Amino acid sequence: MIANIEAENVVLAAMLIDSKMIDRVADLVSPEDFSDPMVARMFLATRDSYFAGKACSGVALNGMFKDDEAYQKAGGFGYIAKLTESSVALIGATDLAKQVADLARRRRVVE
Repeated sequence: MIANIEAENVVLAAMLIDSKMIDRVADLVSPEDFSDPMVARMFLATRDSYFAGKACSGVALNGMFKDDEAYQKAGGFGYIAKLTESSVALIGATDLAKQVADLARRRRVVE
């Protein structure tokens, strides 16, 4: 599959570490661009919470996904903690968002 799961995770992590990143990536990538359906749902929930003026932290996201089977299989809150443990995700997140969108366009062409 044409995808970069690590880039998808970094984009989500950057959004959770610094909500200002949501403004930077929201116009570059859409939920449909993510190859991992769980990350796509988490991206959407984080983005929508931010634009609704609600909390968009890892703790808030955990509350929204605590009953999600895929989220629990990925490690639950441990998954979010691992994603957000390093601020390195903030470096290049916009470039990675562009890459996620580009790879999604390529997947659509192949399909």
